Amino acid sequence: MQMHKKIGWTVMCGVLLASTVVQGGAASAEESDGVLEALTDVTAQSASTATRVLDNVAVVPMDNAGNSAVDTTVQGAEVVIPTDLSDPVNLWIPGSDAGMTISLPFSDKASSAEVLSPGIVSFNNNNTSTAAVTKDDGSLVIATVIDSSDAPDRYTYTVNGAPGSSLQAQTDGTVFLMDEANENILGGFLPAWARDAAGNDVPTRYEITGSELTQIVDLSSPDIVFPVVADPQAGYTLLEGVWKNRPGGYSYGTGSQWSTRLSAWGATVWASGLVGHQTVKTQGWVEWVNGVAPTTTTIHQQFDCHAVFGYAIWKAGIWWDFETARQSHPNWFTDPKDCNWP
Repeated sequence: MQMHKKIGWTVMCGVLLASTVVQGGAASAEESDGVLEALTDVTAQSASTATRVLDNVAVVPMDNAGNSAVDTTVQGAEVVIPTDLSDPVNLWIPGSDAGMTISLPFSDKASSAEVLSPGIVSFNNNNTSTAAVTKDDGSLVIATVIDSSDAPDRYTYTVNGAPGSSLQAQTDGTVFLMDEANENILGGFLPAWARDAAGNDVPTRYEITGSELTQIVDLSSPDIVFPVVADPQAGYTLLEGVWKNRPGGYSYGTGSQWSTRLSAWGATVWASGLVGHQTVKTQGWVEWVNGVAPTTTTIHQQFDCHAVFGYAIWKAGIWWDFETARQSHPNWFTDPKDCNWP
């Protein structure tokens, strides 16, 4: 059971932000169409979900006249996209420190938001256009669409989280926003990628300076076919959704089955090791509680057991299934029983 409808683009996950480099002037239908066309093309050419940037758009309330173009809750996460980009994007999990604010590149030049379609707004930045698309798992993709080699090759995002939090690069290219004690991952960014219009990879990387995350795109090759789409995907929601008695599940006793699975960001966090396991165990439970699912002692124990012992490995599979009829099992850590005790 999911809480928002989806738009199924044939050509990727919460909020998508896309910037397209133009030569200036007022926002136009042609510029807006160019953004969507570039994102549609890169999605159509992509086998990886990381680059399928227009899948699973959530249908959410839109407003281009108030203070926020988007102010909604997606999978228990708060998503706020301002109509004026001099204010940052806000992404938060209520009841926890998870989340962040993100100030976008060239936001000081942006016009007010223009609603393009349900879930999608755009901004004219004079030298860029930025589209914000809410996605159905609460995550945020930031994609820059670059029209020529004359475009800027550095795109800086100012990222702020809970007091004392900091951006930290990982060996696989992921960037974590860590809490002050380095004990929990509050959010972050998946590895940077960039592709040209022919579907070829374009060299790109991150630089971190304090609270600033800069994506650098190497536009020097004469073989690049423009436009180029360059993307850092921001993540902070760990769970993709909540389902009751999902198709393909099973019944246990006389109770119901409740299920979840990790989002792309959640899977990345879990795979990072013990800190990731702890983050999924604590922050993930907050996300579960913010939804419509039961929070009994046995459900909490089953959730913790799955968070500690597995995601998409060995026995857990992609689904985490919890049954209301299972008894309380306080010793699950030393006697996990594959997280399926009686």
